[in-house]
Amino acid sequence: MFAYVNTYSQCTTCNNPIPGTTNYASKVGTDNIATGNNSFAGGITSRANGAQSFAFGSAAIADGANSFALGWGTLSNSNFAVSIGTSDTASGVGAMVLGTNSRAGGTGSLAMGNFVQAMSNYSMVIGTGFQPT
Repeated sequence: MFAYVNTYSQCTTCNNPIPGTTNYASKVGTDNIATGNNSFAGGITSRANGAQSFAFGSAAIADGANSFALGWGTLSNSNFAVSIGTSDTASGVGAMVLGTNSRAGGTGSLAMGNFVQAMSNYSMVIGTGFQPT
């Protein structure tokens, strides 16, 4: 599921990185920003701000160190957070979210499904929650 990206090989002059990147960071696509060391941003308007972070998709944001964001409007803003899907947010340390409009805010929490939230530490929510009208 996770792929290793050798960002070192893509850094032509690391003392003078390409615009929108920093040390050993890489970006591919349109209007992406990779400011975390050893980070990768790909797709359209994605950001990889955390060290060793990976963001790919449309407006995917990986702000935490070692975080992973994949999809449309996904956000991983804590260390070791993983967010995959559409409009998902993983804000707890080590939290993981997979689905649509779901949130994992507690440390080590897991939210899988549509419109679900796992906000307590080490909690897990799987299924379909309330969809606002």
